[in-house]
Amino acid sequence: GVDQPSEYSRLTGMHGWFGAAMPFQGGEYGQVLLSRWPMKQPRVVRLPGTPGSEPRIAVTALVDVPQTGRIRWAGLHLDAGRDDLERWEQAGRLLEEFPGDAIPTLLAGDYNATPESRVMRRLLEPSRGWVDTAKAWAAPTVPAESPRSRIDYVLASPPEAWETIESKVIAESVASDHRPLLAVLRLLG
Repeated sequence: GVDQPSEYSRLTGMHGWFGAAMPFQGGEYGQVLLSRWPMKQPRVVRLPGTPGSEPRIAVTALVDVPQTGRIRWAGLHLDAGRDDLERWEQAGRLLEEFPGDAIPTLLAGDYNATPESRVMRRLLEPSRGWVDTAKAWAAPTVPAESPRSRIDYVLASPPEAWETIESKVIAESVASDHRPLLAVLRLLG
């Protein structure tokens, strides 16, 4: 019964935008983007999935960052099934939607895929124009109580546009079944 996106906006003082994935308990279930600056053209990108399963989405917007320029970013949550076929198809849809063009772009979220998985290898294939921002700081994020697997990422494109200042997994295990991932990035040029 709580409008969580509005509450997050109020508590952080940030601009918020909610993208619904599905109706849920008299409301909606989905993802929210929060930004220090106003968002332009926010929208939901529907990701492929099996009919009847939990719908998966990415939420995306453009942001004009003062003294920096326009960036595009998206939050996502890919399928969590043991079989990676849906994640594979969802990764393909992300690559279609976010082709690694000239607009500096960040894709952040729960990929439900380990670094050595074929899904992450597909997304990070050098010709696709994406890079994992964690670099040498990469660390496990799940389960929150005692992380053993890394399935959360911030990917950036084009690679030469971004510099990672810091990336770390925050030791917090109450709010989620994942530990928070913090990435501090600098947009170059």
